[in-house]
Amino acid sequence: MWVRPIKTTFANQLMKKSVRSYFSDNIDASLGQLVTYSVALAENVVLVTHIFPDKDTLDAFEKTMKPQRESN
Repeated sequence: MWVRPIKTTFANQLMKKSVRSYFSDNIDASLGQLVTYSVALAENVVLVTHIFPDKDTLDAFEKTMKPQRESN
């Protein structure tokens, strides 16, 4: 099992809600993930944890998500 935590700080609450909504609808629990959960650390900070069954699935997820990460 492989775990990928991602801590993200947003510019404001609206941006946080928009991004979380997009990810919740389109990314979480897809692409081979076993579990995805998020924790609000502060008003504009979220820690998202993705759990994968193996490293190959994690690598495929990261490759798929690379364009989204680099577009910011």
